[in-house]
Amino acid sequence: MGGVAGVMRRTLRAPAALEGVGLFTATPSRVRIVAGERGSGIRFVRVDLDASRAIPALVTRVFVDPRLPGRNTSIIADPTKPPSKENPAVATIEHVMSALAGLGVTDVVVEVTGPEVPILDGSAGPIVEAILSAGLVEVGAAPVMVLDRTIVVGEAPGATITIEPSERMEFEYRLDYAGDSLPEQVSRFVADGADGAERYAREIAPARTFCLAREAEMLRKAGLFGHVTTRQMLVVGADGEPLENAWRMEREASRHKLLDLMGDLALAGVTVRGRVRSDRGGHALNARAAGTVRAQAVGGA
Repeated sequence: MGGVAGVMRRTLRAPAALEGVGLFTATPSRVRIVAGERGSGIRFVRVDLDASRAIPALVTRVFVDPRLPGRNTSIIADPTKPPSKENPAVATIEHVMSALAGLGVTDVVVEVTGPEVPILDGSAGPIVEAILSAGLVEVGAAPVMVLDRTIVVGEAPGATITIEPSERMEFEYRLDYAGDSLPEQVSRFVADGADGAERYAREIAPARTFCLAREAEMLRKAGLFGHVTTRQMLVVGADGEPLENAWRMEREASRHKLLDLMGDLALAGVTVRGRVRSDRGGHALNARAAGTVRAQAVGGA
Protein backbone atom coordinates (compact mmCIF):
# COMPACT_ATOMS: atom_id res chain seq x y z
CA MET A 1 0.00 0.00 0.00
CA GLY A 2 1.03 3.59 -0.52
CA GLY A 3 -0.08 6.80 1.17
CA VAL A 4 -1.41 9.96 -0.40
CA ALA A 5 -2.93 13.12 1.02
CA GLY A 6 -6.67 12.98 0.84
CA VAL A 7 -9.38 13.39 3.43
CA MET A 8 -9.68 15.85 6.27
CA ARG A 9 -9.62 14.81 9.91
CA ARG A 10 -12.82 15.80 11.70
CA THR A 11 -14.05 15.99 15.24
CA LEU A 12 -17.15 17.38 16.96
CA ARG A 13 -17.75 21.02 17.76
CA ALA A 14 -19.94 20.10 20.77
CA PRO A 15 -20.90 16.84 22.49
CA ALA A 16 -23.57 14.62 20.92
CA ALA A 17 -25.66 12.54 23.32
CA LEU A 18 -28.13 9.67 22.88
CA GLU A 19 -29.79 7.18 25.16
CA GLY A 20 -31.86 4.03 24.85
CA VAL A 21 -31.75 0.29 25.44
CA GLY A 22 -29.28 -2.30 24.22
CA LEU A 23 -30.68 -4.74 21.65
CA PHE A 24 -29.03 -7.85 23.09
CA THR A 25 -28.52 -6.94 26.76
CA ALA A 26 -31.86 -5.11 27.22
CA THR A 27 -29.91 -2.72 29.45
CA PRO A 28 -30.56 1.05 29.49
CA SER A 29 -27.48 2.90 28.26
CA ARG A 30 -26.27 6.33 27.26
CA VAL A 31 -23.75 7.46 24.67
CA ARG A 32 -21.96 10.78 24.64
CA ILE A 33 -19.63 11.52 21.73
CA VAL A 34 -17.10 14.25 22.49
CA ALA A 35 -14.22 15.84 20.64
CA GLY A 36 -10.90 14.03 20.65
CA GLU A 37 -7.40 15.35 20.14
CA ARG A 38 -6.18 15.59 16.57
CA GLY A 39 -4.69 12.28 15.48
CA SER A 40 -6.05 10.37 18.49
CA GLY A 41 -8.54 8.35 16.45
CA ILE A 42 -11.80 6.94 17.75
CA ARG A 43 -11.83 5.63 21.30
CA PHE A 44 -14.59 4.16 23.46
CA VAL A 45 -14.73 4.63 27.23
CA ARG A 46 -17.01 2.82 29.66
CA VAL A 47 -17.65 5.75 31.98
CA ASP A 48 -19.68 3.50 34.31
CA LEU A 49 -16.60 1.33 34.90
CA ASP A 50 -12.96 2.38 34.55
CA ALA A 51 -13.35 5.76 32.90
CA SER A 52 -9.57 6.13 32.65
CA ARG A 53 -9.18 3.11 30.35
CA ALA A 54 -10.00 3.99 26.77
CA ILE A 55 -10.55 1.26 24.20
CA PRO A 56 -9.20 2.14 20.74
CA ALA A 57 -11.77 1.44 18.04
CA LEU A 58 -9.50 -1.00 16.24
CA VAL A 59 -9.97 -4.49 14.90
CA THR A 60 -7.21 -5.65 17.25
CA ARG A 61 -9.65 -5.02 20.12
CA VAL A 62 -12.60 -6.90 18.60
CA PHE A 63 -13.77 -9.96 20.54
CA VAL A 64 -16.70 -12.35 20.48
CA ASP A 65 -18.65 -11.88 23.68
CA PRO A 66 -19.78 -15.36 24.79
CA ARG A 67 -22.83 -13.78 26.45
CA LEU A 68 -24.15 -12.56 23.09
CA PRO A 69 -25.14 -14.42 19.89
CA GLY A 70 -22.32 -13.04 17.71
CA ARG A 71 -24.62 -10.94 15.53
CA ASN A 72 -22.88 -7.69 16.42
CA THR A 73 -19.43 -6.14 16.87
CA SER A 74 -17.90 -5.76 20.31
CA ILE A 75 -14.55 -4.39 21.47
CA ILE A 76 -12.65 -4.87 24.72
CA ALA A 77 -9.62 -3.28 26.38
CA ASP A 78 -7.66 -6.57 26.48
CA PRO A 79 -8.94 -9.29 24.11
CA THR A 80 -6.85 -11.94 25.88
CA LYS A 81 -8.94 -11.63 29.05
CA PRO A 82 -12.68 -11.89 29.78
CA PRO A 83 -14.80 -8.75 30.31
CA SER A 84 -14.67 -7.32 33.82
CA LYS A 85 -14.73 -4.02 35.65
CA GLU A 86 -10.97 -3.84 35.15
CA ASN A 87 -11.21 -5.01 31.53
CA PRO A 88 -14.13 -3.00 30.09
CA ALA A 89 -15.94 -3.98 26.92
CA VAL A 90 -18.54 -2.27 24.75
CA ALA A 91 -21.02 -4.25 22.62
CA THR A 92 -22.81 -3.38 19.38
CA ILE A 93 -20.60 -0.49 18.29
CA GLU A 94 -21.11 -0.96 14.55
CA HIS A 95 -23.81 1.68 14.04
CA VAL A 96 -21.81 4.36 15.86
CA MET A 97 -18.72 3.40 13.87
CA SER A 98 -20.68 3.55 10.62
CA ALA A 99 -22.09 6.98 11.43
CA LEU A 100 -18.61 8.29 12.22
CA ALA A 101 -17.15 6.75 9.06
CA GLY A 102 -19.99 7.99 6.88
CA LEU A 103 -19.58 11.55 8.15
CA GLY A 104 -15.77 11.41 8.00
CA VAL A 105 -15.32 11.83 11.77
CA THR A 106 -11.84 10.64 12.76
CA ASP A 107 -11.03 11.90 16.27
CA VAL A 108 -13.59 11.46 19.06
CA VAL A 109 -14.14 9.81 22.40
CA VAL A 110 -17.35 7.76 22.63
CA GLU A 111 -18.39 7.69 26.28
CA VAL A 112 -20.73 4.78 27.02
CA THR A 113 -22.72 4.18 30.19
CA GLY A 114 -23.67 0.52 30.17
CA PRO A 115 -22.43 -2.67 28.48
CA GLU A 116 -23.94 -1.99 25.07
CA VAL A 117 -24.56 0.93 22.75
CA PRO A 118 -28.34 1.60 22.57
CA ILE A 119 -30.03 0.23 19.47
CA LEU A 120 -32.23 3.36 19.06
CA ASP A 121 -34.36 2.74 15.96
CA GLY A 122 -32.03 0.05 14.61
CA SER A 123 -30.24 2.38 12.22
CA ALA A 124 -27.43 4.93 12.29
CA GLY A 125 -29.90 7.73 11.54
CA PRO A 126 -30.36 9.09 15.09
CA ILE A 127 -26.58 8.99 15.64
CA VAL A 128 -25.95 10.94 12.44
CA GLU A 129 -28.59 13.50 13.41
CA ALA A 130 -27.02 13.99 16.85
CA ILE A 131 -23.54 14.40 15.37
CA LEU A 132 -24.69 16.89 12.73
CA SER A 133 -26.60 18.87 15.37
CA ALA A 134 -23.44 19.03 17.48
CA GLY A 135 -21.46 20.27 14.47
CA LEU A 136 -18.25 19.11 12.82
CA VAL A 137 -14.82 20.73 12.85
CA GLU A 138 -11.96 19.96 10.49
CA VAL A 139 -8.64 19.54 12.27
CA GLY A 140 -6.14 18.89 9.50
CA ALA A 141 -5.46 16.48 6.68
CA ALA A 142 -5.30 12.71 7.01
CA PRO A 143 -3.46 10.33 4.70
CA VAL A 144 -5.41 7.93 2.53
CA MET A 145 -3.99 4.48 1.91
CA VAL A 146 -4.10 3.42 -1.73
CA LEU A 147 -4.29 -0.30 -2.45
CA ASP A 148 -1.68 -1.73 -4.79
CA ARG A 149 -3.23 -5.21 -4.80
CA THR A 150 -6.60 -6.89 -4.42
CA ILE A 151 -7.56 -8.25 -1.00
CA VAL A 152 -9.96 -11.18 -0.76
CA VAL A 153 -11.24 -12.70 2.47
CA GLY A 154 -13.55 -15.69 2.57
CA GLU A 155 -13.87 -18.28 -0.14
CA ALA A 156 -16.55 -18.83 -2.77
CA PRO A 157 -19.15 -20.28 -2.89
CA GLY A 158 -19.29 -19.02 0.69
CA ALA A 159 -19.39 -15.38 1.75
CA THR A 160 -16.54 -13.21 0.50
CA ILE A 161 -15.28 -9.65 0.73
CA THR A 162 -13.12 -8.28 -2.07
CA ILE A 163 -11.28 -4.96 -1.83
CA GLU A 164 -9.83 -3.77 -5.13
CA PRO A 165 -7.68 -0.75 -6.02
CA SER A 166 -9.81 2.20 -7.10
CA GLU A 167 -9.54 5.97 -7.34
CA ARG A 168 -12.73 6.22 -5.31
CA MET A 169 -14.02 4.92 -1.99
CA GLU A 170 -16.79 2.57 -3.04
CA PHE A 171 -18.89 0.00 -1.17
CA GLU A 172 -21.18 -2.70 -2.51
CA TYR A 173 -23.19 -5.33 -0.65
CA ARG A 174 -24.98 -8.30 -2.19
CA LEU A 175 -27.63 -9.88 0.02
CA ASP A 176 -28.79 -13.35 -0.95
CA TYR A 177 -30.72 -15.68 1.36
CA ALA A 178 -31.03 -18.30 -1.40
CA GLY A 179 -34.77 -17.87 -1.77
CA ASP A 180 -35.47 -17.71 1.98
CA SER A 181 -37.91 -14.81 2.56
CA LEU A 182 -35.83 -11.94 1.21
CA PRO A 183 -35.12 -11.67 -2.51
CA GLU A 184 -31.56 -11.08 -3.68
CA GLN A 185 -30.68 -7.38 -3.58
CA VAL A 186 -27.59 -5.26 -4.11
CA SER A 187 -26.81 -1.84 -2.66
CA ARG A 188 -23.94 0.43 -3.65
CA PHE A 189 -22.49 3.61 -2.19
CA VAL A 190 -19.65 5.91 -3.22
CA ALA A 191 -18.35 7.45 -0.02
CA ASP A 192 -16.06 10.18 -1.28
CA GLY A 193 -16.90 13.46 -2.97
CA ALA A 194 -17.95 16.79 -1.52
CA ASP A 195 -21.47 15.50 -0.83
CA GLY A 196 -20.42 12.08 0.50
CA ALA A 197 -21.50 12.75 4.09
CA GLU A 198 -24.82 14.21 2.97
CA ARG A 199 -25.54 11.21 0.76
CA TYR A 200 -24.57 8.78 3.53
CA ALA A 201 -26.99 10.52 5.90
CA ARG A 202 -29.76 10.25 3.33
CA GLU A 203 -29.11 6.93 1.57
CA ILE A 204 -27.44 4.62 4.10
CA ALA A 205 -27.82 5.83 7.70
CA PRO A 206 -31.65 5.40 7.91
CA ALA A 207 -31.52 1.69 6.97
CA ARG A 208 -32.56 -0.43 9.97
CA THR A 209 -31.31 -3.75 11.28
CA PHE A 210 -33.52 -6.76 10.63
CA CYS A 211 -33.81 -10.49 11.07
CA LEU A 212 -35.92 -13.24 9.55
CA ALA A 213 -38.95 -14.45 11.49
CA ARG A 214 -37.42 -17.88 12.10
CA GLU A 215 -34.23 -16.24 13.41
CA ALA A 216 -36.24 -14.00 15.73
CA GLU A 217 -38.07 -17.02 17.11
CA MET A 218 -34.79 -18.82 17.80
CA LEU A 219 -33.35 -15.76 19.54
CA ARG A 220 -36.46 -15.33 21.66
CA LYS A 221 -36.21 -18.95 22.76
CA ALA A 222 -32.61 -18.21 23.73
CA GLY A 223 -33.88 -15.41 25.97
CA LEU A 224 -33.08 -12.49 23.65
CA PHE A 225 -35.23 -9.76 22.09
CA GLY A 226 -37.96 -10.16 24.72
CA HIS A 227 -37.97 -6.41 25.27
CA VAL A 228 -38.58 -5.42 21.63
CA THR A 229 -41.62 -5.84 19.40
CA THR A 230 -41.95 -6.19 15.64
CA ARG A 231 -42.97 -2.53 15.56
CA GLN A 232 -39.60 -1.59 17.05
CA MET A 233 -37.44 -3.98 15.03
CA LEU A 234 -37.81 -5.28 11.49
CA VAL A 235 -38.74 -8.95 11.51
CA VAL A 236 -39.13 -10.27 7.97
CA GLY A 237 -41.88 -12.79 7.34
CA ALA A 238 -42.06 -15.62 4.80
CA ASP A 239 -43.42 -13.21 2.17
CA GLY A 240 -40.35 -10.95 2.40
CA GLU A 241 -42.27 -8.16 4.13
CA PRO A 242 -41.78 -6.92 7.72
CA LEU A 243 -44.29 -8.15 10.29
CA GLU A 244 -46.42 -5.28 11.70
CA ASN A 245 -44.01 -2.85 10.10
CA ALA A 246 -42.93 -1.54 6.70
CA TRP A 247 -39.73 -0.96 4.79
CA ARG A 248 -38.44 2.59 5.22
CA MET A 249 -36.61 2.67 1.90
CA GLU A 250 -35.91 0.60 -1.21
CA ARG A 251 -33.48 -2.30 -0.58
CA GLU A 252 -33.35 -1.39 3.12
CA ALA A 253 -32.01 -4.81 4.10
CA SER A 254 -28.93 -4.69 1.86
CA ARG A 255 -28.40 -1.00 2.67
CA HIS A 256 -28.25 -1.89 6.35
CA LYS A 257 -25.73 -4.63 5.64
CA LEU A 258 -23.67 -2.03 3.78
CA LEU A 259 -24.03 0.30 6.79
CA ASP A 260 -22.61 -2.45 9.03
CA LEU A 261 -19.82 -3.12 6.52
CA MET A 262 -18.70 0.52 6.59
CA GLY A 263 -18.71 0.58 10.39
CA ASP A 264 -16.80 -2.65 10.81
CA LEU A 265 -14.19 -1.79 8.16
CA ALA A 266 -13.56 1.53 9.92
CA LEU A 267 -11.99 -0.60 12.68
CA ALA A 268 -8.96 -0.98 10.40
CA GLY A 269 -8.06 2.45 11.76
CA VAL A 270 -6.92 3.71 8.35
CA THR A 271 -8.75 5.35 5.49
CA VAL A 272 -8.45 3.18 2.40
CA ARG A 273 -9.24 4.21 -1.14
CA GLY A 274 -10.63 1.18 -2.92
CA ARG A 275 -13.70 -0.69 -4.08
CA VAL A 276 -15.16 -2.93 -1.39
CA ARG A 277 -17.55 -5.66 -2.53
CA SER A 278 -19.18 -7.89 0.07
CA ASP A 279 -20.99 -10.99 -1.11
CA ARG A 280 -23.20 -12.03 1.87
CA GLY A 281 -20.60 -11.03 4.44
CA GLY A 282 -21.38 -10.48 8.12
CA HIS A 283 -19.65 -9.01 11.15
CA ALA A 284 -17.07 -11.80 11.50
CA LEU A 285 -15.99 -11.56 7.86
CA ASN A 286 -16.00 -7.76 8.05
CA ALA A 287 -13.58 -7.99 10.98
CA ARG A 288 -11.31 -10.32 9.01
CA ALA A 289 -11.26 -7.83 6.14
CA ALA A 290 -10.50 -4.94 8.52
CA GLY A 291 -7.69 -6.96 10.07
CA THR A 292 -6.17 -7.74 6.69
CA VAL A 293 -6.30 -4.09 5.66
CA ARG A 294 -4.73 -2.96 8.92
CA ALA A 295 -1.99 -5.58 8.73
CA GLN A 296 -1.02 -4.46 5.22
CA ALA A 297 -1.27 -0.75 6.06
CA VAL A 298 0.47 -0.53 9.41
CA GLY A 299 1.90 -3.94 10.11
CA GLY A 300 -0.95 -4.95 12.39
CA ALA A 301 0.00 -2.46 15.14
